[in-house]
Amino acid sequence: MSILEDKDAIREVMATHCHAFDACRFADVAAPFAEDAVWTTDYGEAKGRDAIEQIFRSVVPVKGEGPQRKHYITNIIIKVDGDSANSVSDYLVVRESGKDLIPVMGGTYKDEWVRQDGTWRFRRKELVHDISGDMGLKNKR
Repeated sequence: MSILEDKDAIREVMATHCHAFDACRFADVAAPFAEDAVWTTDYGEAKGRDAIEQIFRSVVPVKGEGPQRKHYITNIIIKVDGDSANSVSDYLVVRESGKDLIPVMGGTYKDEWVRQDGTWRFRRKELVHDISGDMGLKNKR
């Protein structure tokens, strides 16, 4: 694969991850992580696919249990080095609030990647919350 193809494949994983998250398909949210990956932010950390899936199941309400949300990623910078890569991107999360949509979080994703069996996976995903509001989560951490 060329570096451009690697970058495109990584962007695809990022987008697939967000679509799964917004649809509350938590097993699919965890699937692109390496088995020993780390997901971390200022309010929690999870290590390994199973723990990553469970942290989202415990806090994110599915349709009918609470407000739904959409994740948007932009300003993506990816640096590929063989079977490893790093990326940084900005994200915005909006959620429903009655008949309105409200922005509830914006920040930076700092991702480390590893290529395993020809597939790019998150090795580490760090969320830096630059601005935040009421996410409407089930269990606030």
